[in-house]
This record gives sequence, C-alpha cells and structure tokens, in this order.
Amino acid sequence: MALTLLLDGAAAAVPGAAVTLIEARDADGSLLAQAVPAGVNPVALLFTPPIDLSAGAVTLTLDVTLAAGLEAGDVALRLAAEGDVVALDNVAGTAVPVRATGGLPFQALDSRRVTLFAKAHGYPNPFRAGANRCSSRTGSAPTPRSASASSRCSASWCGTLVPGGGTGERGG
Repeated sequence: MALTLLLDGAAAAVPGAAVTLIEARDADGSLLAQAVPAGVNPVALLFTPPIDLSAGAVTLTLDVTLAAGLEAGDVALRLAAEGDVVALDNVAGTAVPVRATGGLPFQALDSRRVTLFAKAHGYPNPFRAGANRCSSRTGSAPTPRSASASSRCSASWCGTLVPGGGTGERGG
C-alpha cells in the first residue's frame, strides 16, 4: 500500500520532514506494517505477511507520528491511485484490479483531516476534549501550525479492504 501524505490539503513535498512514522494496525491493534517516510510521496507500507482477505473484510487503523516543529494546520493520508494498493490473487499469485463497490473504477480515498490546535479546547463538546485521539507524547498540546515533539495521531481509514470488489480485492 502506498499512502500520499497531505498537509493542509495538498501533497507534502517531503513527507519525512512532516511525519516520522506511519503504522497500520488491525481492529485488535496488532501492528501489520510500518514505514519511516523519506523524501517523496507516496510512502510505501509493506504488509509482511500480506493481508489475506479470503475470510472477509479487514479494517485498518493508520497511526501517524508527526515530526517536531511541523508547520501545518492539518494532516491527512490519501490512497491516490489504483496502483497504490497491490492486490494479489491468493491462488494464482497474479495482480487483480482494485475497484470501488459494484466494480466501479477506483476513486481516490482520503482519511479524515486531523487539525492541529494551539491548545486543548472543548469544541464541540467540552466534556470530550481531546477525544479526537490526537495527543502528544510529551504531554503538551500541539501549537498552531506547528506540532509539538512526537505528536501522534490516529484515525480509522475511511474504507475497508474487502474481497471481490470494494476498496481492494486481496493482498495488502
């Protein structure tokens, strides 16, 4: 799987300057793949072993560790093209096309944008402040347009990998 890192809605020029680690986890929280971004988009996540979709859909959670001093208002991930997901037939070992639901052509998928704020706030619910799962390992809140050291954000992917024509076919 190859993910394009988005900063403020546009592809990051140098993903490694914005993010220090991307991890893919299953519904149980088990680590399936991780990547340390370098200088170009997209960032490759290699699933070893590959995800087997013969038993049904697999939902992925992607954890992103932001670089210290990141200058951005928000961060997101994108599956930009059909070739960004390598799907292999379990029996033949050949590549299979990645299609949208109902066999429609692939459409780019974006994760939710995680907004970086100057301080903790209660919008929209003051009793759930910080419930967006974006927190800092150093204990301080991210600053506006600049992330604190080792901020870590998690967001469930907007799609689910499904066999036989959904976000993906088989593989990872």
